[in-house]
Amino acid sequence: RLPWVRLVHADAAHPQLARLGAGTVTAADLLGDPAVVAAIDDLDHGDDEEAAALADTVLRLATRVRADDVPPELGALLLPDAEGLLTPADELLLPGAPLAEVLVDDSPFATVDPNLVDRYGADALRAVGVGWGFTVLRADLPTGPDHDLPDEDLWWDTLDTDPETLVAVRDLDLVAEDRWPRALSLLAADPAVVPALSDRDGYTAWWLRSYAVLDGQRLGHLRYLDDTVFEGLLDACTHPDAGTLRASLATTRIDDLDLAETLLDRLADPSRHPDAAAVAAAHAALAAAHASGAVDADSVTLPDGVRSLAGTVADAADALVLDTAWQAAVIPPERARRSR
Repeated sequence: RLPWVRLVHADAAHPQLARLGAGTVTAADLLGDPAVVAAIDDLDHGDDEEAAALADTVLRLATRVRADDVPPELGALLLPDAEGLLTPADELLLPGAPLAEVLVDDSPFATVDPNLVDRYGADALRAVGVGWGFTVLRADLPTGPDHDLPDEDLWWDTLDTDPETLVAVRDLDLVAEDRWPRALSLLAADPAVVPALSDRDGYTAWWLRSYAVLDGQRLGHLRYLDDTVFEGLLDACTHPDAGTLRASLATTRIDDLDLAETLLDRLADPSRHPDAAAVAAAHAALAAAHASGAVDADSVTLPDGVRSLAGTVADAADALVLDTAWQAAVIPPERARRSR
């Protein structure tokens, strides 16, 4: 039953039809026909019987194609969830999906009717958008933040030019804060996701730097274990997949206000003991961030203390910035701070 396409009955199929102009189609061609999306859009959401008939046709075709050949628009196909409620395929998860383990308890995802898995197989359901792990969105020649990604407009503001291709992981905002260690493992183990993780300027790495939390700290405020530039100021990421997540960790470049304030607070924290090189690197990075316009000094909340030349924390009101070398001979190092 293919209501959106005219097909010759099997008993009437004959090579002579090709000479008369009839064409041939594959299952992928049938699923790629815009009329399929139109049929899904026109479906009466209250007509369970019609929804089941259309789903049966689409899923039977999906068993014959590669997932990459199925248009993402078919994610709107209505399928019954475990309670029998019709739900778009891309708002459903397969039974036992690992993604369900890391999402907030009130996430919008439901579990697909297990009977559909038995009837059509997990691969066909995943092809039309039913989830298992994180979903990767891909859009060629994007022109703006219109892909329903959380805070996409904020990321877009960090770009100098529009990307040729947008590759982004969806639904990161639905991860429960205390489940990020498991969520990061899922991301790092998925070959379809890894390319998005490695692009530091891409949406996914930006979002993880800004919002993912490990041990009570933003991922973007943790450093890679072997990156010792800010050792003593930024803690090392101890997640087992830190190497795969490196683009989402801090570097020597400060590109947001929150990281600048974190470094300033750590410099003023007497319980931290960075060496002179780390202190110098932090001041140089802060100065560079201000000079480049990445951080507006007027927006920074300054701590009460500053790191002195002696490596101690001095009261900001009493500290002095030395702008000539000879002053170091008469100003106690405990009161002097670096200018950069």
